[in-house]
Amino acid sequence: DFARTKPPQRQSLAAKELVRQSLKRCTLPDNITVTVDIPEALPSLNVDPPQLGQVLTNFITNGAQAMPAGGSLQIAARRVGGGLAPAPSWYPSGAPLQDFLEISVTDTGEGISPENMKKLFQPLFTTKTKGIGLGLVVVKNLTEANGGKVKVESEVGKGTTFTVVFPV
Repeated sequence: DFARTKPPQRQSLAAKELVRQSLKRCTLPDNITVTVDIPEALPSLNVDPPQLGQVLTNFITNGAQAMPAGGSLQIAARRVGGGLAPAPSWYPSGAPLQDFLEISVTDTGEGISPENMKKLFQPLFTTKTKGIGLGLVVVKNLTEANGGKVKVESEVGKGTTFTVVFPV
């Protein structure tokens, strides 16, 4: 029940503005360098800004927590599909090509083990001493309620990338 989401109140919002607002809400240690790579020419998203802000804030906070000794956090956005780049792997084959906007947050932290990758979106799963295991459940629910998908790529010892993908 804690992970339930309200229906999204969608509006048009630029990815750059969404990232800017999300970063403003995060307090990051001085030993973490943040790089933002978002082209101006990207189409706007039709999403609920507070809900997607919560998603990005979660990714940014988790990334920072995965780098207690410091590191780098990269936030990027790009347009994919529609012949501009390969369609996302989860895109149904044979479906008409559509454009998507990806927003990714990449950290240079400890990475996530393959065993833990399988459990990431399960309620009450956490590896944090003070975590309750609902953050990524809420992230997945909010993203899907707004018509998007979440994907995760990680390599132990190298870092993790969380990406949200939305049709545009």
